Amino acid sequence: MLFGKIKSIPLPQVAKMIGDKSGIIEITTPENELYKFFFSKRLFLGAEKQNVLIENIFTLRSILSELSEKHESRFLFKEISIESKISGFSLTLDQFIIASLHPLKIKYQKTTADFYPDPDTVFINTGTDTSCIGCDFLLFWIEAQPFFSRGTSAKELSKFLFFSLEDILYYTYTLNLLDIIRLADKKRVFQLPLLKTPQIQNVENKTELALVSSSTPIEEKSSPYPVQTTTESQAIQLYQVDNQQKKGLLRRLIYGFKNFFRKMYE
Repeated sequence: MLFGKIKSIPLPQVAKMIGDKSGIIEITTPENELYKFFFSKRLFLGAEKQNVLIENIFTLRSILSELSEKHESRFLFKEISIESKISGFSLTLDQFIIASLHPLKIKYQKTTADFYPDPDTVFINTGTDTSCIGCDFLLFWIEAQPFFSRGTSAKELSKFLFFSLEDILYYTYTLNLLDIIRLADKKRVFQLPLLKTPQIQNVENKTELALVSSSTPIEEKSSPYPVQTTTESQAIQLYQVDNQQKKGLLRRLIYGFKNFFRKMYE
């Protein structure tokens, strides 16, 4: 049995904790209103408010928005067998988590929620498929993925990305719920590939100068290109790896959009 206040453990996090179990999340507000959410083996099957069945996605979004404002409400998860004929809903657990996160983002868009991770907490990429994250997260993920591949924190990302710390904490919290990133095994010393960029440009400039200058005599055995140092070689390798990761990410995004539009028209 799982219980508590949604102020400290919000509904998306409760859904994540359920995992593969089947049962009902019952939420009772301070006004004694009763909400029920039905789950079966990582599928969301339906919801009720005051024992009235929710029949469409628009009403579902409305009650999720209501609950985000009633953070003093208490929840209770009962693990029981659930019939799939409860309603017409058949959302995956990840889809339900994303849907229930949207009203939380609106509520905390100018403040930091108590349940967000500590800004110094280091997360690392898990390699999980990201086709489920949706358009709201694409821009952030494209920019932040190279950093998460080496391990990073929200505070470090705020120094190099054009997102506020509050938004980065929200995105990090969400990606962790979706198992796209996880806590690093230990605190890492963050090494930015971006710090190597000036050295790469310096190599290119030296190369151009060597090719343009024809007045300087060159020995037969000497190369017109500068000898790369170990640091410069590592920088170029990091640059190439980043490009390969971005190409792979774009392919996954295109695949995700294809699946989205295919399901929408089915």
